[in-house]
Amino acid sequence: MGERAPMAKYLELGSGRGTTSMYLANRGCDVTLADLSGEALKQAEANFQREGLERPKTVVADARDSGLPPRTFDCIYNIGLLEHFEDPRPVLRETVRLLRPGGLGFMVIVPEIPNHRSWLPQLLFCPWRPFVDESRRWARRLLGRGQLQTASTILRTSYQRQQYETWMREAGTAGDWCSCSPYNPYHRVYMSELLERWVLVPCYTAHHRLHQRHPRMRTWNSVAQCDLLLYRKSEDSPPE
Repeated sequence: MGERAPMAKYLELGSGRGTTSMYLANRGCDVTLADLSGEALKQAEANFQREGLERPKTVVADARDSGLPPRTFDCIYNIGLLEHFEDPRPVLRETVRLLRPGGLGFMVIVPEIPNHRSWLPQLLFCPWRPFVDESRRWARRLLGRGQLQTASTILRTSYQRQQYETWMREAGTAGDWCSCSPYNPYHRVYMSELLERWVLVPCYTAHHRLHQRHPRMRTWNSVAQCDLLLYRKSEDSPPE
């Protein structure tokens, strides 16, 4: 994407309050925010204004069918969107439709209960959290998911990474690459803000710098909190 900047166009699909897009806007990138909630987009505009940034372009739209013109954006990204859909394939197809040939997709997936991918940091910094998550999962099974749809227990799925890769290729990236890999190895510290500031953040910073020096280093499954879906639309993809 650095080769295309500053002419590249970015879309945060399912932007929420737009905190991710503020980092790009602060670097002069052309960003568009799309979300199903108009209130969330108003909050995003307020966040941009508070940081002294130009008001972003916003669109009230469904991530599965945005109504935006095809082949409009060079990069589509979001954090924590795909896991909220029982069937994320319509969202993936929409991102492929909106991307220009050669465009990139960057989607962070936060699974329903990531204990099997983040047991080590949770054991160290938040040892009671796995029991809470496991109790919540069994309550959903016994009572039905619809009985527990509160602000803290919204729908989250836990599909395998290979499944996302398969769906992504079916959506139209065949002939180019896509990858879903472990991501974000350090868990948020609920125990102490000071512990998070003085222990977790320095560890994360060291990991980031090491990854910059050795780009092929991957996050271990045992400490991954999220998954990262990366894909590139084929340069010779047919018109939608």
